[in-house]
Amino acid sequence: MTEKMCDICNESPAVVHMKEIENDKVTHLDLCRGCAEKRGYSLGTAAGGDIQNLAQKLVSMAKDVSASPEAESIRCTSCGLFYSEFMRIGRLGCPDCYVAFTTQLRPLLRKAHGASAHCGRVPKELPSVREERRELRQLRADLDRAIRREEFEKAAALRDRIQKLEEGVRSEAAKEEG
Repeated sequence: MTEKMCDICNESPAVVHMKEIENDKVTHLDLCRGCAEKRGYSLGTAAGGDIQNLAQKLVSMAKDVSASPEAESIRCTSCGLFYSEFMRIGRLGCPDCYVAFTTQLRPLLRKAHGASAHCGRVPKELPSVREERRELRQLRADLDRAIRREEFEKAAALRDRIQKLEEGVRSEAAKEEG
């Protein structure tokens, strides 16, 4: 795999990868450290610039959340990492560590991110939109199934429900833009 070069100078490897979405148009910009700094982007944890400090902050937060002495002896069955070792090095050993240490990590994630579960791309202040999109996906799957089974009356009803929901989603999007 070839290394991505900076879109500005095309001389140095890109270490900052930005994605900007404006009016439904997505633009990508890959920058080297120098060009990113010239444009005023703080590298902080980007490009590994301050990743060790980030890890230390997370471990510090974990200590603030305070794990019981019993928790420190909990071990991931997949990679063998002890929770006490995570506290020391600031890195989990594998994806299964999230399950093994879930009780200890939840307060840490809440403190660091404001939530302990990933909420997806839809902002949490728009749960109705998220639910409508979920319902649309389900209705489309039901429509495909009804068509395959030649249940055309059911398919027509599902089609009408989908159209009604899509109109509602479009009108909500128009309100937000206007």
